[in-house]
Amino acid sequence: MLKEYLPDYWINLVDVRRIEDMGVFQGCLQHIFSMVKYNADKNRFYEYINNHRKEIQKMDHVEQMAALTLLGEQKRLARVMDGEGSAEEEMCKAIDDLIEEGRKEGKTEGKAESILVLLGELGLVPLELSDKIRGENDSEVMTGWLKLAAKAGSLEQFVQEM
Repeated sequence: MLKEYLPDYWINLVDVRRIEDMGVFQGCLQHIFSMVKYNADKNRFYEYINNHRKEIQKMDHVEQMAALTLLGEQKRLARVMDGEGSAEEEMCKAIDDLIEEGRKEGKTEGKAESILVLLGELGLVPLELSDKIRGENDSEVMTGWLKLAAKAGSLEQFVQEM
């Protein structure tokens, strides 16, 4: 029944997030699809970019534009389209920004875990407090909380002073 509504030509759509072995793709497609696949998991995404930085930077203009589009980098893409920068410059900048963002997130996550370890020595940390600590993105706030957790005599004191 459905066949009569479909044209003789059609595109097979692929959900790259479900493909286990990206080796089935060659060249830039392997890198673009891998970045798309790992885009939802920032740690794996940053790791992939770090491990394949040289290959990604060697992509030509069209390949870089496709990568920026599929990764949701519309602002960078708009700058390229407006002639404010080249695709190569924007792609390199995007990679550098993503790596730096990953480093900052890693530091913040490390501080959160350290705070929770210190607080765990004082008693059972309530889930609400744990979620609040893990959800904080400001590195300066996290540094203050880390110092506070190291000095706090009780969970109640920590919560009051935070």
